[in-house]
Amino acid sequence: MKSLLHNKALILLLVLLLPLFFINVKNTHDWGDDFAQYLIQARNMLEHKPQTENGLVVNEHTGQYMVKAYPVGFPLLVAGTWKVFGYSIRNFELLITMCMIGFALCMFFLLKRFVSEWVAVVFTLAIFYNPVLLNFKKQVLSDIPFALFFISSILSATAQKKRPLLTGILIGFATSIRGVGICLLIIPLSFLVRRERRSAIIVLVSSAAIFLLLNNILFSTASTNFFQYYKNAFSFSGIVNQISVNATYYYEVLKYFFSQGEGIWQKISNITKYFFVFSFIIGLLYSIITRRNQLLNAVTLVYIGVLLFYPYQAGGFRFLIPIIPLIILFSIIGFQNILKVRRYWLIPVGLLLLIQNYDGFRWIVRTQHEIEDGPQKPAAMAAFGYIQNKLKPTDVVAFIKPRALTFYTSVRTATVAYDVNAEQAVAAFDKMSFFLIASNNDALRDDKLEHYINIRNVQIVWQNEDFKLYSRTQSSP
Repeated sequence: MKSLLHNKALILLLVLLLPLFFINVKNTHDWGDDFAQYLIQARNMLEHKPQTENGLVVNEHTGQYMVKAYPVGFPLLVAGTWKVFGYSIRNFELLITMCMIGFALCMFFLLKRFVSEWVAVVFTLAIFYNPVLLNFKKQVLSDIPFALFFISSILSATAQKKRPLLTGILIGFATSIRGVGICLLIIPLSFLVRRERRSAIIVLVSSAAIFLLLNNILFSTASTNFFQYYKNAFSFSGIVNQISVNATYYYEVLKYFFSQGEGIWQKISNITKYFFVFSFIIGLLYSIITRRNQLLNAVTLVYIGVLLFYPYQAGGFRFLIPIIPLIILFSIIGFQNILKVRRYWLIPVGLLLLIQNYDGFRWIVRTQHEIEDGPQKPAAMAAFGYIQNKLKPTDVVAFIKPRALTFYTSVRTATVAYDVNAEQAVAAFDKMSFFLIASNNDALRDDKLEHYINIRNVQIVWQNEDFKLYSRTQSSP
């Protein structure tokens, strides 16, 4: 405690991070479907149900449109919050906020190994008050909790005093939050390269034990299905083009993250975004060439490699969150060693990055009390209420966000995979009873379902200003 009180930089950082508990913490959520899967799995834990019991209908007609269950790490955190504080989106977003603050502290401790603690404070604040990252606080998703355990694993593995057991536990839990945590297995591999065989074995065994304990023994998540689902997403057909497309995409995403200013700050951020992106690339290359920070280099390269191979360009900045501390670190290395930025210029550069967040930050504060366009809107709740009260347990409802509908109504739901063609989609929908369409929301537009309704003899059994519920039966429920 005494050493903590003497660490003025850390105390200041903690104080300045506390407002995050009051910024962009809502009791409503958007229409993203992943959050509902996590809530379903958390509820299943509390009700002692299998993790794979999600109410979704998946068959040869629908295609595999989602995994049976995610790894249990994040649902376990949500279930604990739910058990202690009760169910509310606000409580879960406060959990995300706690993880964000923990993640920020990890970034501070990482940077502090390379620069002064005051430089570490400024750059940490500049990142965690960035509007892009602040917007993730209102998402009940695994990105920020995963980032916390991802960077904690790296901190433990690179500490002066090796703690291989702790490192293994952190890696196991990180992988139990998101499967991409498997990238962290580069850590025991690096131990083997350095002939630290005992540490490598401890890390491997403990990480595997934690993952298997959580996902196969305490909870059954059909982890084989999970990894097979994502394995099938990778293809070596047209791989060169895929890498090129993804590299361009993440280059633009990273530039966007560093250009959040408006007005005069927009003009300044048009410079800073190139400055930081190219400094990161230069700093990483410098570290690789000089063979410094080899474990950090390896983790960064492996993680970026996965992003470049993964054929998906809709995640935005979320997939870069875990390595943002490493991006900033390599940017600073690029400043100092290639661009020859003096150390005393680092704080002004960090402050510039922080100040240009002001306009986006102000907009978030001004709009944080608005209801998200999602399941908590009155029109959506009315639709859910009708479905929950009128439909039979054997009915299946087609909806583009099936997991959200299942969570809020407990009815069986389904949709079709994106690669299912129109003819297959018709065959799939023919097996279902009801069809929910959002009539005034482009985010919920479902062309395949709308096509089905247009060519089949279906009738409206209920509607309001935003939703229409169709049925193939001749009488309403």
